[in-house]
Amino acid sequence: IAMIQEPDNGQLLRRVLTVLDEAGIRWCVLHGYDAVPDHVLTDIDMVVTQQDFARLFSVLSTVPGAVVAQAFVYQARSISFVLVAWSQTGLMTLTLDVSCEFRAAGRCFFTSDEILINRRRSPAGLWIPAPHMEFATYLLKRVLKSKRECELLSPHAQSRLSALFAAERTEAAWALRMFFSTELAQQVAVWVAANQWELVFTHRARLRRDTLVRAFRSQPGSVVSYWMLEWRRIGYRLTHPTG
Repeated sequence: IAMIQEPDNGQLLRRVLTVLDEAGIRWCVLHGYDAVPDHVLTDIDMVVTQQDFARLFSVLSTVPGAVVAQAFVYQARSISFVLVAWSQTGLMTLTLDVSCEFRAAGRCFFTSDEILINRRRSPAGLWIPAPHMEFATYLLKRVLKSKRECELLSPHAQSRLSALFAAERTEAAWALRMFFSTELAQQVAVWVAANQWELVFTHRARLRRDTLVRAFRSQPGSVVSYWMLEWRRIGYRLTHPTG
């Protein structure tokens, strides 16, 4: 009985990343890159500079043997690109979720330059953030998930975050103070250092509330501007649904 091979989406991702590098695009994969590009199981979350963000569609359109099948704004200042290509085993599809900043709760916590300035190469050759930046962005993403989406971190994710925190403890503690009040940031740092992740998520509602309040107080104009763009985007999608 012949084995049916699944399309190798990693092959398409390698082509994409090669084209980005050749075009001088500064990029990095935020998280979830451990098995990439050999195994691409989910969307790829990427950050590029503001300048490169504007020319990304034209650059992706030059990927050999691939077509940009869809490109849509899924959040203000974030675009999802769906690329397709044929291989001997079938149709390859790849989704890139690309932003030019790290924004949550309407607030820009890190610009693309802050994320990319200390980017490094992974063993597989991908550009990835510095350990403290990966720690900060992934932890905040989980803290701010809605109650419907909230779930405890897997043991692997807990171990990964603890290792990232330990690798750049001083910088990671600084990043926590970007999100939380001084008291909470210090407490979270203690919990993370002790691998007490159950305490982090037990106090998740308090952490989320503290982050949202601080986000609005620190950048009220930015938050209001973001949500105005976001509501305009949502209104447009409702009146012009995609097929």
